[in-house]
Amino acid sequence: MPWEVACYNESMLREEFPFALALWIPLVIVHGTTCAETIDFGTENQTLPYSEDGLTFIDANGTSPVAVTGPPDDKALIAGTNVTPIYVRVQGDLPFTLIALDIEGLFRAWELRSSKGDIYQVEEVGTFAFFLEPSWQEIDYFDIVHLPAQTNGTIHVDNIRVQYVPEPSALWLICGAAAGGLFRRTPRRA
Repeated sequence: MPWEVACYNESMLREEFPFALALWIPLVIVHGTTCAETIDFGTENQTLPYSEDGLTFIDANGTSPVAVTGPPDDKALIAGTNVTPIYVRVQGDLPFTLIALDIEGLFRAWELRSSKGDIYQVEEVGTFAFFLEPSWQEIDYFDIVHLPAQTNGTIHVDNIRVQYVPEPSALWLICGAAAGGLFRRTPRRA
């Protein structure tokens, strides 16, 4: 039979409880580091660089300035140009998966480029989901690009949802605890 059904009596459960608790605590810790974050750009107008929830937004030197701006309760990353290209890098403190983002305003040609080399042509407003695309998972950064510069090229980006990849040390902790459970010997009572 390929699978065995384990039956535990009360004394075995008492012996195993500390071990089960030791597995449960790291899972809670890792789950906390993998929760999704939504970057909504807060309530204050600000030029770049801008940081929120582990992401930093930087506009490249020599490109049109980009700002976090809008009504007091609905800020967004807004970029616009007349003749200069726009190049914004969105970089994480840890590798992350881009789950989705909202494009709330758009005029002219824009691209999103992942650190893994994928390019997404933004052609309309809406919510765009990336979480099933391997080239947008476990990335270090993505870029928002308007190149070549076209008159009145604008984009409004909001509600960027990311999920951070667990740190390797947390994964090793879980693997070590699981391996310890596999090779753990409990003394048998006669």
